[in-house]
Order: sequence, then structure tokens, then C-alpha cells
Amino acid sequence: INIFDLEKLQKPILWSLHDANPYTGGCHYVASSCIGVGHQCGKCPLLNSKYKYDISYFNFKRKQKAYKNLNLTINGLSHWIASEAKSSTLLKDKSIINLPNTINTNIFHPFEKQLARDILGIKTKKHILGFGAISGTQVERKGYPQLKEALELLPNKHHYTLVVFGSSHGREIAGIETIFLGHLHDDITLALLYSALDLFVTPSLAENLSNAIMESLSCGTPVVAFDIGGNSDMICHQKNGYLARDIQELSLGIQWCIQNLSSLSITSRQSIVQNFAYKVVSPQYIQAYLSLSQKLKL
Repeated sequence: INIFDLEKLQKPILWSLHDANPYTGGCHYVASSCIGVGHQCGKCPLLNSKYKYDISYFNFKRKQKAYKNLNLTINGLSHWIASEAKSSTLLKDKSIINLPNTINTNIFHPFEKQLARDILGIKTKKHILGFGAISGTQVERKGYPQLKEALELLPNKHHYTLVVFGSSHGREIAGIETIFLGHLHDDITLALLYSALDLFVTPSLAENLSNAIMESLSCGTPVVAFDIGGNSDMICHQKNGYLARDIQELSLGIQWCIQNLSSLSITSRQSIVQNFAYKVVSPQYIQAYLSLSQKLKL
């Protein structure tokens, strides 16, 4: 989208942030070594650029000019990205709210575990762990190397099976039976898979408000993840999953959750129904739009 085309609308705009692009010079996630977002982009580390006036600089300046003429309300889908937007140079002066994505809890609901496994042809008596992201074993920030290291720290590794979806291959994990399902193309199959798992593991190094975490919890399957981005908006530590600070804690979190599955599974489903279901989130968006409409009339 051409940022300057938004001026033609001449109406209040509610812009939901799915990633960092609106408040950066172009990147969708911010490199850990970046210092430009809170000041001014240039010498972008994601581009390995050494030039102050690179493409990130010019994109940043274009957005800075365009945003001055826009009646923007920024919606950070997670508390984390709302905070990041507020501390950015480009959006710090805009109205910033926090409304989450919603989920269809009638589609993403628990199926009977053994039935789900039989339908998907997953035949094992072991604890089943899940990992899933589009090309997740090849995209570095999805954390497959960190998952591999965490699983290799597990005692009694022969008691676990890892099911990977979104990828058809990946590096082998010593001592862990691994099943690669490739890409899944519909929500019902996804819901069956989440239900078939004992535990879903999300070792991503960058997340806003992960659909996969929300879907898994809605299906009654607890989640272990790093305590980054918006993960803590959905995962309540040791209530419906486990938030880890490093790889060792990721491994410990997997063990802890496996030992406490019965209580975690009930809480997982409840946490999504109470906070992210359509009937909870939709009225919040309606109220936000009504508020913008009232401002327009004034």
C-alpha cells in the first residue's frame, strides 16, 4: 500500500499492528541490534547496511511525512507491540489502544485425543509434542534450533514423539522420534492436530500475538514458549502453559507441563474462551469504531 494514498480517505483510521512494519523503515521484525526505531532508521542491521541513507532511512522519512496528515488510531494486537509502537519515533504521538485478534472457538475446540490421533494416523504411545509454523524448520526466528537443543536436554527422550507441521523436513533430534506432516490446509485438520498433541511448543524468537498459540490453547492443549513479544498475553505461566527465559527453561517447561497436563488442559481452553472468543472481542472493536465515528461527527 502507498502510505500517501491513505490521505485520500480523509477519515479516521484504525490500524491494527500485526508486525513492526508501520513503525519502522520497512522491516517486519526488529533486529536485536537495531537502534533506529526509537530514533531514525538507517544503517539497517537486517540489510547488513553500513549506509546512513539506505532504503530504510528513506522509507522512514516517507512514513514520517505521511503520518503527520493522518488521523490514526493505532491498535497493538498485543500489549508488547502496543508498547513498542508507543516508544517508536513514527507512532509515539498517535492514539494507541490494545485490542487482540479473536478466534472461532467453535472451530478450534478440543476433540477427543485418541480419536484425533486415529484420524490423523498418529500411532504412538509416547508423549506427543507439537511444533508448527510455515517453513518453521528453515526460518531462523521460528526457533527450531532452540527447540532441538531443548529437546536434547530432556531426560528419557525415548518417551517423546515430536510432530512437526508446516514443514516436511528438518534436522534430526537425537533420541526423539519425529513425524513431519508438511503443510496443513484447513482449520479442522489443524484443530484435530492440536487436540492430538499433549503439548505444543513455540520456541519463536519473535512473535506479536501468535495464532498458533491461541489455536492450541483453544483446543485445550497447553503451550510452552519463550517469554517474548505478546506470548504472555495468552500464556499464563504454570496455569495454561509455561513461559521460558532460555533454552534450559524451555526444556524444564516441557517436563513440568507433561507432569501437569490434566489441570493445564482445562485452563487452556477456558483462558481463550474468556478472553479471545468472538463474543468477547467483537464488542470491543465495535466500541472502538463507534468512538472514532463520534469523533468524526464532532
